[in-house]
Amino acid sequence: LCDFIDNDCDGPIDEGLDVDGDGFTPCENDCDDNDALTFPGAAEQCDGMDNDCDSVVPVDEIDDDGDGFAECAGDCDDAEATAYPGAPELCDGIDNDCDGNADDGLDLDGDGYTPCDGDCDDGDPAVNPGAAEICNGLDDDCDFVVPADETDGDADGMMGCAGDCDDADATVYAGAPELCDFIDNDCDGPIDEGLDLDGDGFTPCEDDCDDADPLTFPGAAEQCDGIDNGCDGVVPDDELDLDGDGWAGCEGDCDDADPNTFPGAVEVCDLVDNNCDGVIDEGLDADGDGVTPCDGDCDDADPLVFPGQVEDCNGIDDDCDGFLWIDEEDLDGIGGMDCIDDDGDGFTEVEGDCQDEEPTVNPDAEEACDGFDTDCDPSTSGGGVDYDGDGVTGCDGDCEEYDPSIFPGAVELCDGIDNDCNDVIDDAPDMDGDGIAPCDGDCDDTDPFVYPGAEEICNGYDDDCDANTNELVDQDGDGESACDGDCDEYDYTIHSGADEDCEDGIDNDCDGDIDWDDVDCSGDDDDSATDDDDSAMDDDDSVMDDDDVVDDDDVVDDDDSAVTDDDDAVDDDDTGTIGDDDDSSGFVIEEPTNPECGCESTGGVSPSALALLLLIGILRRPRRS
Repeated sequence: LCDFIDNDCDGPIDEGLDVDGDGFTPCENDCDDNDALTFPGAAEQCDGMDNDCDSVVPVDEIDDDGDGFAECAGDCDDAEATAYPGAPELCDGIDNDCDGNADDGLDLDGDGYTPCDGDCDDGDPAVNPGAAEICNGLDDDCDFVVPADETDGDADGMMGCAGDCDDADATVYAGAPELCDFIDNDCDGPIDEGLDLDGDGFTPCEDDCDDADPLTFPGAAEQCDGIDNGCDGVVPDDELDLDGDGWAGCEGDCDDADPNTFPGAVEVCDLVDNNCDGVIDEGLDADGDGVTPCDGDCDDADPLVFPGQVEDCNGIDDDCDGFLWIDEEDLDGIGGMDCIDDDGDGFTEVEGDCQDEEPTVNPDAEEACDGFDTDCDPSTSGGGVDYDGDGVTGCDGDCEEYDPSIFPGAVELCDGIDNDCNDVIDDAPDMDGDGIAPCDGDCDDTDPFVYPGAEEICNGYDDDCDANTNELVDQDGDGESACDGDCDEYDYTIHSGADEDCEDGIDNDCDGDIDWDDVDCSGDDDDSATDDDDSAMDDDDSVMDDDDVVDDDDVVDDDDSAVTDDDDAVDDDDTGTIGDDDDSSGFVIEEPTNPECGCESTGGVSPSALALLLLIGILRRPRRS
């Protein structure tokens, strides 16, 4: 170390410390032992460093103005950053390049003026304070003013100094075309001169609407050219091609509203003079057959075709009736006209040949069960083809090959036809087992209770197949049907709301009681089973009431009533009827004693009771779903 001690104990003190070999170590005040030019007493180097290690950098080694040069390096003004060796010379009264001369070498264009002398463009020798103004739009004399006549104020491409006599009007400049505007457009002095370009004596200023056409001017005659020759703003209609056929009326178009009418047009059959030659529909019989298209000739290029011609087997509408002879068409779709024997078998399609391209097939051919209709008779077809698409051919037993509803196994219908091909007509089976088949009138062969003659009941069905559900119909018009309680549907005086007639032997109000058995007549409303009220006013309606069925009172015994009781067992009234007083025939009543009640037992049932029992039975019959 530099401490005046023999640190490494080799004898010498502070040896080997002069790193830069300048003869001085840091112990001897070498202030930069890495720079051989820096040591105590060294000469200053103009490098901005303290070379002599006196702790002071000389002033002339410092770049005070930051222009990269110190005074020792030649900076002639270290307080002016624009002044240093090699700096560009400026017009500022300073020796910028430090060559000893201020503002030298600045007249770059060699016109004798520098920018310091007022040269406003030192790149143009024609521009300097002593130059004369010329017509170029520049400040030639450097007075900072461009003369007014050196500008193009109207942007017409010409300045006033160049000959524009009105720099506010773009239509006015030297050489401009003269216009009809009472202005000297071309700046030659005269106004509106030389404007009659077509030499017709009129200028545009004098309303010549086309100064390039000598035939067009005010008052000129119209020329049939589609132009307003007279300059009146109107083109005559006959000069216009109104229908677009290329011809105007003045050119001979005799109907300028019809594009098919003009000189040279093809004459057609339309009762119009198409070619404007004054004749209508002339020269149209092109084939010379004496008939024109106007007269119905449908092919005026063929003299054999015209109205009235006899049709021939040629595929042509010879008589112009709009139709081919039917035999001239290919109606069977096998090719060729039907009137021609294509296969040479002696038969045409018209004559029944069903396959006129096959000579072995014709009406005289022998039919075989080979799947082909050889003799052209569908009814005797070979059977190999299922013509009706029912899955069975004639060879397989289809007895009607052109009806898909007829084949073996088909459902037999009641239609007078053998639908199932079993040689029996209308043999449909009795499916519901009621003894009557559908063909015999069974209108519902799935229900054994429905067939002709079945009893009609209150169920909403046509049980007897008479096309009526009679139980729902008010047959006698009394406002009540049998299903609603009418016990006699053929007598409008009998229904559930009728008044009981106590003397006619009929249940008028359908309550099950007749005459004096009815409460309306007797007044007795005791309905108990053991009631034996014998009074004339008894209206007991019970079945077991011996007063109403078999009694011994005066209502039913020998009083001529319709019911026979035990008093009438022996006819003693000479009427020939059993019963001693009863004048009417009735049920025979036996009179054995009922051992359980000690009363007389009935051997019969009154008509009213029978009607009631019948109604109850009907109503209790189950309905079909």
